[in-house]
Amino acid sequence: MSSSAMSIAEHVDELRIRLIHVIICIIIITIFGAVITPDGSGVTKWFVALPMIVLYAVGIRTIRRNEMSGILR
Repeated sequence: MSSSAMSIAEHVDELRIRLIHVIICIIIITIFGAVITPDGSGVTKWFVALPMIVLYAVGIRTIRRNEMSGILR
């Protein structure tokens, strides 16, 4: 029973680390979007940042799906 509890604890730690990485990535993309926009509008910043965030999420999802299916090993 302790091995399964350890496995669950390790899984939770891995999910926490991934969540922290996703949050940091979203912050960096948002700052990048704010820096490269020509005006000070928040709308323009999000028009630049949201497609990059979506592409990041799709890439991470694709990699995870390929790892689960055994393609990337």
